[in-house]
Amino acid sequence: MGALFQDLRYAVRRMIRTPGLVAAAVLSLALGIGANSTVFSIVDGMVLRPWPIPDPDGLMKLFSRTQGDRGNEFSFPEYLDLRQQAASFSGLAAYSRHGAILRVADESELLFANVISENYFSVLGVRPELGRTVFSDSSEPAVVISYSLWQRRFGGDPAIVGKKIQLTYTDMAVVGVAPRDFRGLEKFLSCEVWIPTMTWAALGADQGLRRRDFREYELIGRLKPGARLELAQAELHTIASRLAQAYPASNLRTSYTAFNEAKARIGNLAVFVVLLMCTVGIVLVICCANVAGLLIAQAETRRQEMAIRLSLGAGRLRVFRQLLTESLVLALLGAALGLLLTAWLVRLFPALLPPGPFSLDIRVDSRVLGFTLLASLLATLVFGLIPARQATKTDVSPVLKGVETQLRQGRWPFSLRDVLVVGQVTLSFVLLATAALLLRSFLFTLSIDPGFDPGRNLLLVRIGPGFLAGGPEKRVAVQEELVERFQSLPGVKRASYARRFHLSGSGGGATLKVLIPGQIAPTGQETWDIKYNTIGPGYLQTVGTPLLRGRDFTRGDHLNSQKVMLISETMARQFWPNEDPVGKSLRVGTADREIAGIVKDSKINGLRESPEPYIYLPYAQAPGGETTLVVETSVDPRSLVAAVRQEIRRTDANLPILDAFTLKDQMSNAVYEQKMPATLAGSLGLLGMFLAAVGLYGVVSYAVNRRTHEIGIRMSLGAQRSDIVKMVLLQGMRLVGTGTALGILAAFWVTQSLARYVYGVSPHDLVSLAGSALVVVVVTLVACYLPARRAARVDPMVALRFE
Repeated sequence: MGALFQDLRYAVRRMIRTPGLVAAAVLSLALGIGANSTVFSIVDGMVLRPWPIPDPDGLMKLFSRTQGDRGNEFSFPEYLDLRQQAASFSGLAAYSRHGAILRVADESELLFANVISENYFSVLGVRPELGRTVFSDSSEPAVVISYSLWQRRFGGDPAIVGKKIQLTYTDMAVVGVAPRDFRGLEKFLSCEVWIPTMTWAALGADQGLRRRDFREYELIGRLKPGARLELAQAELHTIASRLAQAYPASNLRTSYTAFNEAKARIGNLAVFVVLLMCTVGIVLVICCANVAGLLIAQAETRRQEMAIRLSLGAGRLRVFRQLLTESLVLALLGAALGLLLTAWLVRLFPALLPPGPFSLDIRVDSRVLGFTLLASLLATLVFGLIPARQATKTDVSPVLKGVETQLRQGRWPFSLRDVLVVGQVTLSFVLLATAALLLRSFLFTLSIDPGFDPGRNLLLVRIGPGFLAGGPEKRVAVQEELVERFQSLPGVKRASYARRFHLSGSGGGATLKVLIPGQIAPTGQETWDIKYNTIGPGYLQTVGTPLLRGRDFTRGDHLNSQKVMLISETMARQFWPNEDPVGKSLRVGTADREIAGIVKDSKINGLRESPEPYIYLPYAQAPGGETTLVVETSVDPRSLVAAVRQEIRRTDANLPILDAFTLKDQMSNAVYEQKMPATLAGSLGLLGMFLAAVGLYGVVSYAVNRRTHEIGIRMSLGAQRSDIVKMVLLQGMRLVGTGTALGILAAFWVTQSLARYVYGVSPHDLVSLAGSALVVVVVTLVACYLPARRAARVDPMVALRFE
């Protein structure tokens, strides 16, 4: 330990004497380690961190396979059968995702909720922060709320247990508050309310609890002590066969299996996690190469010191340990600064999430600290070993005599510093090519025609389901009154409404059974399951969706009028390829409807989806619960939010306004999954390119300093300044060309693994490769030109005296 402290003291004294080198090395390491720690904290929050429950590794996730498609959803009757018959499990619990509207005073809020089996918390082993998580057999509606909801909406009221809250238009008693860290079993969604199935049934959802073909529940469980997963899977297979015989209509060719929950969760994102960590790891390698280059340059100036140490009896291992200690100190300083950078980036991350219930619990904790220390040790080995080993290879006698002027380069045409720069350029090119490919895919997604005008100034306001106790006529009357009120506001051009807006996600999978004469559905049945929307008069004109043929809905299309519908152009082309379907009659649900017109295809849930048959119904003939009000403005839509809210309250103070947002926000959310990878990869690519340029600048500057005497001789013999600039540039661009060539080869292999993540472009897109190569050449040319220009300004007389 005494020798270690001696090495540390000497390392600190050396660093004080070379502040420029230390600052450059620490900053490079901080950028690399900070980027890696930040990404690790995100990955840890996404998949790695275990649930805050007892024995999280013992939790099992059940899956079903129906007609070859594996899913993770079961019907509630299936859950009851499995719970009763699966003897290998000590407990099985069910939960499903839903929305719930909380009303406090005059404000409404849409919460993410889980409908759970009564043993959900006992199977997980979760103990409440307050109250209980055991639901009694009483018919009184009861719920458990999250710790964050308790603090945010109820001020941490210690007497909250037993009080009633209005949830989904029903008074429910709060029986408990979940622990602070428990947010449910969704990594990207923070559950605020847990509703037992008995309460859910009391709200009118008992039909979904009885239907075997209505699969919306996920199952989790724990094996009995001593039970083996293989035997449990065999038992699940037997139960599936038994249920298939008993209920062939819903369970034929259905099988069940179970996996460790943590492994199943990681498996779904394994490829993405590996790609992300490899990408950010490349940045750390580039940083380490920069620091290694700095230390190798420093080794040139310390060769006489190393020779004297060795000549006085110091062993090469002792000198090697001293140099490695200096590298470790640099790494620890870089890690400390990198942790500060990580803490800052982690605080910024929530702002990058899309609006809504999305959340991700990322933090700088002991796990991130441990990863940072590990990254620091690995960085020390990467950038510290090679320079230390190189420095200890000093030949003592020539150095002490002043004969040898530089480290021996051997037979290789490139020095070690050159090799590091070539590697940096290669890795930077791979990062840039990856970022360019994802960016091109993102831009292609933005160019997709959504079937409506994405550039319009639209304000979208969602009204919660079940907002009126009256009948369908009253619902329609309220919508029409709201439209009239909106259109009277200054800055409003027109207004309408629909059950849901395009690309909204929730509700986009709703279908109706449609009987099309002369057409046989693929399932062998007579009806087709076709997605639909209900819209008000003027909706298509408001959003900019063209009506290709026929007529639009009007106020004359009401409950007592002829039932009509609009169909998409894909539906018309698929079922009536050689005739005009307008005027034909179809059975939709239980009513006959006439096709009034054909509408241009629009994107329903995502921009990348393929066109499919779609139908529109008049809202007045099929009034639903949840509604989106659409207001087109001639001014910034955000400036009218307050006025629109005020008009809604004037119409009916009990209308729950869930949220208000613009079409621009909607489109931003629709491309979020493509935008984030492109942004992250682009940021890392630019960071890697900057670091590689810094490394190249250092190598060329060092070479210029070493060749000052040679430059003086060349200029005294008649060489022009342009010749000196050309000579230095060629030296640097030789390294750049080698690195770029290797980078192109590596990029062809790396981008192939991104084929599943890109859309509209080839994994080997030549534009992306050419653009990346151009960026590399321009940036590195600047890095080489600066020292080349300095070399051209050398005074020949001074250079001839230079040693």
